[in-house]
Amino acid sequence: MFGALALLIGLGTRFFSASLIILTLVAWASVHAGNGYNVCDNGFKLPLMYLLMLVPLLLSGPGKLSLDYWLARKFMTH
Repeated sequence: MFGALALLIGLGTRFFSASLIILTLVAWASVHAGNGYNVCDNGFKLPLMYLLMLVPLLLSGPGKLSLDYWLARKFMTH
């Protein structure tokens, strides 16, 4: 829950997106792997959608409206 909230406000974006990617991959392998694609059959469609949303956050980082961006501008520039 804390990781999702941190992503919402843009705090620790890359760390929490990497953590949630690992969690999603473990869930995919342990729960959803043998059930096919359909969500109704507990398939892997939902974890796949989560991965597709988390990977760009990991690669590109937070945007200009994030708390990470604000903190970096406040404390890293002199």
